[in-house]
Amino acid sequence: MTGFKSFAEAAEVEIESGMTGIVGPNGCGKSNIVEGLRWVMGESNARQMRGAEMDDVIFSGTEQRPARNLAEITLHLDNSNRSAPSEFNNEDELEITRKIERGKGSSYFVNAKPARAKDVQLLFADSATGARSSGIVSQGRIGATVGARPVDRRALLEEAANIRGLHARRHEAELRLRGAETNLERLDDVIAGLVEQRDSLRKQARQAARYRSVADRIRKAEAQLLMARWHAAESAREDAQNALKVAQATTAELTTAAAACATVRTERAAALPSLREAEVARAAEYQRLAITRDELDREEARIRDAIERGARQQDQMRDDIARETGLRSDADDAMTRLAAEATTLQAQIDDATPQRDAAAQQLAAVRDQAGAAEAQLADAAAQVRAAAATREALSTRITDLEGRLATATAAFADISLDSLEDEAAQTQTTFTSASKAADAARQQLDAAETAFADAQQAAEIALVARRDAATVTARLQAEIDALSYLLTGPDDSADTPILDNLTVTDGMEKALTAYLAEELAAPAGTGETAYWRGGTDAGSLTPPDGTTPLASFVTGAPELATALAGIGVVDSASEAQIMQPSLRPGQALTTREGGLWRWDGFVRRSAAQDSSAERIRQRQRLETLQTELAAATAAESTRADAATTAEESLQAARQQLATQRVDTEGAEAARATARQKEESARLRLDAARQRAIELDEAITGMQADLATANEDAARLGDDAALAETEAESRRKAEAARGLLAEAMQAESRLAETLRTARDRLASCQQETLQWQQRQSGAASRVDQMQARLAEAEAEQARLAVMPDEITARRHEMGDRLDAAEAERQAAADALHLAETALAEAE
Repeated sequence: MTGFKSFAEAAEVEIESGMTGIVGPNGCGKSNIVEGLRWVMGESNARQMRGAEMDDVIFSGTEQRPARNLAEITLHLDNSNRSAPSEFNNEDELEITRKIERGKGSSYFVNAKPARAKDVQLLFADSATGARSSGIVSQGRIGATVGARPVDRRALLEEAANIRGLHARRHEAELRLRGAETNLERLDDVIAGLVEQRDSLRKQARQAARYRSVADRIRKAEAQLLMARWHAAESAREDAQNALKVAQATTAELTTAAAACATVRTERAAALPSLREAEVARAAEYQRLAITRDELDREEARIRDAIERGARQQDQMRDDIARETGLRSDADDAMTRLAAEATTLQAQIDDATPQRDAAAQQLAAVRDQAGAAEAQLADAAAQVRAAAATREALSTRITDLEGRLATATAAFADISLDSLEDEAAQTQTTFTSASKAADAARQQLDAAETAFADAQQAAEIALVARRDAATVTARLQAEIDALSYLLTGPDDSADTPILDNLTVTDGMEKALTAYLAEELAAPAGTGETAYWRGGTDAGSLTPPDGTTPLASFVTGAPELATALAGIGVVDSASEAQIMQPSLRPGQALTTREGGLWRWDGFVRRSAAQDSSAERIRQRQRLETLQTELAAATAAESTRADAATTAEESLQAARQQLATQRVDTEGAEAARATARQKEESARLRLDAARQRAIELDEAITGMQADLATANEDAARLGDDAALAETEAESRRKAEAARGLLAEAMQAESRLAETLRTARDRLASCQQETLQWQQRQSGAASRVDQMQARLAEAEAEQARLAVMPDEITARRHEMGDRLDAAEAERQAAADALHLAETALAEAE
């Protein structure tokens, strides 16, 4: 494991035969090892890995280590017994590797070759294990298995029966079948859609035909319509030319009249600019005067608002002056009261200070007396407790030493070294004998495993050879069946075509069928409609000079000798074309490709396919295959016998290996039992010897300790004097505690009185300072507000006379505005009259 969860560095885990348990404290990585096994076996659910996504299995880093981007686990499997699936069963050891790279997914490798996750899962399923196998027992798995429903226990039974792989393959086959059924359904839908599309296309084709017919008629009608429009347009053009001549004469007359009117219009338009300028000037003057009057109205409104605002501010300043004056009188009264209170407090402080000093001195003296009494009481109590503790400890120690001494003496007497030495020697002899027997059984087991491996290899070779022979036989038989079906046909008749009796060599099948064609389908001897009788003499008929006789390539049908007597084979069609005019009656030429040139001038070119020639080749191939099938059948029988013999040898070797394994396991178990007994006896002997030495030393030490404890107990005296001294010290200490409490209360009362008086005196001084500041601030604020009030009254008087002045100016501006309005109206009337005259001229 490298980079998987908590395994940042490479780590190896050995899994021996039998049951393997993983033990350790919390957080040491036990679950990570189990999850690593599941992960490399093909687990694809991240939640089974205790993560949200599969990238969580990669080492995520710590404060001292950076995170990894790659995790890899390789599982080494022993495949010496060749129990893996056939595609992985060529090696004695299998290495299944799974790698995952952050953000790129995982990949599988078997013996360094890429593999699919499904292949790896089926590999472990065939071995009765897997990512979720019951052989991996994690926390809570036993309880879940015991309480599982019968349908959930099926997985355990399937795994025990080693059929999990078959179920997985069946599930995969079912998925493929469902996919094929889905594809068939989709194909039906596609076919239905194509039928609908075909019908639609037929309908569209009919519509297109009708469209072309209608379009032709429309084009003819449009041509006729355009011709009629052209004649109408020619008549309209002649009428328009006549109307144009009349309009040109009228235009000349009107142009003369328009020139006269334009002269009048120019004269009147020349008088308009001065009138427009006068009207604009009067309108501008009127607008300026109107704006000035509006500004005077707004100025008057602002002045009146300022007068009202100044009156309100004067009233507010008078109220503020009255308030500040009252504040000054309040400050005088408060400072007088605070001065009297400060005098009283100072007198209290002067009286209480000597009293507090005297109380402090008395408290110090009383505290010293109380400390001395407490120290004396502590010494007396410590002496009493020490004496009692020493006496109790010595009593307990003496009792304990006596009990331990008696126990050690009895244990020393119970030790029997002689019997333990005899038992150890006997177990050593038994272990030596068991070891020799186990070694001998192991050697026999190695020999049996070697014999089994040889037998298994021989059986596999024989099985492969038998499978190959069976494959060859099945292939030959399938080809023979196919050719027989093709040559016989579904409707087998009693008459055999003569071509089935022919043997054609050197690839002359097409040359033969080019000449005889359908006649080759007729039987030889007799037939219902047509047949080859044979026995006719060809006479002097021979093939053309310079050609190869076709009859030399055909055997097996003497009935065709006369028909083939005058047929010659040439190399090319051009050569046959040249030689055809020189042919004698009955002669013909043909080529290897199947062309025909007869003496009567008939020519037939070679065809790409010729069924008769193909039938001849198929029949010849059938005869060859039948010969090969006989040889293959004999070879298959021989290899089957060899495979049966090898399988029997393998079964015998397997039984011998199983028996030897049982014997070896028994011998190993006996040796392990003997080793345990020998080690147990030796350990008990060593422990007994060590125990005897320890007990002897302990007895000697405990006897010395017991004597010392008895002497110490005898030296201890009576505790009555120590108890009386402690009681007297306790009475003195309690009296000193009472005096100390009274002195502390008196000193505390005087200190509290002084602290309260001093705090209040400081507060009075602070308040007096604040009132003085308020009084001085009120005086300055009164002076400022009186000055501001005088300025406000002067400004109020100045503003009071301004509204009358603005009213007089506004009346004057109104008169001027009326005169400007009259002038502007007169200029506008003059301009209007001039424009009216101009319009009339236009």
